[in-house]
Amino acid sequence: MAALRRSIKVGVIAEDDSDVDVIHIILKKITPRRAFCIRTFIGHGCGKLRYKGRVWASQLASRGCSVLLFVHDLDRQDLVTLRETLQAALAPCPLQPYLIVIPIEELEAWLLTDAEALQQSFSLKRRPKCPSNPEKVVDPKRELERLIWLTSDKSKRYVNSIHNVRIAERVAVSALRKCTAFRPLERFRTNLRTV
Repeated sequence: MAALRRSIKVGVIAEDDSDVDVIHIILKKITPRRAFCIRTFIGHGCGKLRYKGRVWASQLASRGCSVLLFVHDLDRQDLVTLRETLQAALAPCPLQPYLIVIPIEELEAWLLTDAEALQQSFSLKRRPKCPSNPEKVVDPKRELERLIWLTSDKSKRYVNSIHNVRIAERVAVSALRKCTAFRPLERFRTNLRTV
């Protein structure tokens, strides 16, 4: 019970449960000595995030959260315009500090950074050939599906709602740094101190 009182409550607003699970695992990796728990709102797609962002952030604040992560895939949009839209959706943000995390093109690009993690997650005989710059992949979910299918000699299928957590558990932080969209989250970890 004392550990829960000392832990920081992080609010996460994201498109789906899989995104929250991946972010939670990555937070544990980049802040291994800090105790925190996650409170969430799921948009079930990106539309609600833009319209309910501030309301959900207020509700997360009332549930005791002191930090907010607002996660929204880029999905072939203009990065500057999307960031402005999301900032406007939160303004004024009731939680400080907060970070808008915009994976390019999708959060699954982060999972494409580590061939060894993919090999272990799917018990593959050989490592898949991951793209050198996963953020240039137009559809990372589809690319993960293709890579796993081909590397497993067409015997295994990737399903994001099942496999993203397994991959995230194994992906190395050093591999995640290949994605420019990950780096602000890693820097933000200094805000994840116990309250």
